[in-house]
Amino acid sequence: MLFAYSKGITSSGEIEWCCETNVLFKALSCDTVPHFTTLANFVSSRPEEIEAVFEQILLICDLKGIRERTLCD
Repeated sequence: MLFAYSKGITSSGEIEWCCETNVLFKALSCDTVPHFTTLANFVSSRPEEIEAVFEQILLICDLKGIRERTLCD
């Protein structure tokens, strides 16, 4: 989920499709393809936890001087 979100992919259906077709998603999901409803239920049942993890990731990136890359970089 974190990798998908970091790539701007937030649709559970699109994440399911990526787990079927994208080698990076396949590796991260251990070559499993979770059903889109499973993904959606996971996210909707843990909004505070997901927000907290993203916040921690952003804080770490800021501390390390990592910034978002743009198309012009």
